[in-house]
Amino acid sequence: MDETGVQTVPNILPKHVAPKGKKEVAKAVAAEQGQTVSAVCAVSPIGYFVPPFFIYARKREDRLLIKGDPLGCEMAVTDKRYKNTPTFIKWLNHFKKYAKPSDSNPILLILDNHVSHTSREAVTFAKSNNIHLLTLPPHSSHKTQPLDRCIFRPLKAYYDVAVDSWDVSHPGETFSVYNVAESFKIAFEKASSVENAAEAFKTTGIFPFDANIFSDADFLPSKVTDQSPG
Repeated sequence: MDETGVQTVPNILPKHVAPKGKKEVAKAVAAEQGQTVSAVCAVSPIGYFVPPFFIYARKREDRLLIKGDPLGCEMAVTDKRYKNTPTFIKWLNHFKKYAKPSDSNPILLILDNHVSHTSREAVTFAKSNNIHLLTLPPHSSHKTQPLDRCIFRPLKAYYDVAVDSWDVSHPGETFSVYNVAESFKIAFEKASSVENAAEAFKTTGIFPFDANIFSDADFLPSKVTDQSPG
């Protein structure tokens, strides 16, 4: 599992095709960077995707934020849209609902070593529900996290296109956080393919397991970054 952020204003605006003879295409673009929403995702090597879990920077939860999403997504609110221990516990309950771990079928959950993932509450919940937590080495997710390798990049590209399409079809209206889940759903359905999932785990050497898929040079920049000055 991992999380990524998407904005109410696309990072890269898709090109628009103008009618022949027309040099400009009118399209209003928000001047600000927009609001960011975090989306927590999880996928298995055989292509099973847990419905997205959205985290909004708000004081109060509003279910209208995920209206019209048939994927079975869930949401939480925090002060800064980042996971904390209560939010992660809520996500674990969401994960449990769809992954269905049991005594005879325990689940290995691979994730980074964020403090919320290793809290006593999270570890206790996981152990009690047949979920085995395995944290990735620090500063390695760009190589070892399947979602980072093969899912999030196309997902964000599809999301930007979906937001742009919404803007074009809703002239005079502003895309807001209340529209994020709907556009994310469009992108998620395109990016969450069995092929992408299989390639994601293969390129990280997790499944099929390949202990030699990386060399020391692959992580050299991280080692340099970790060195203390002086």
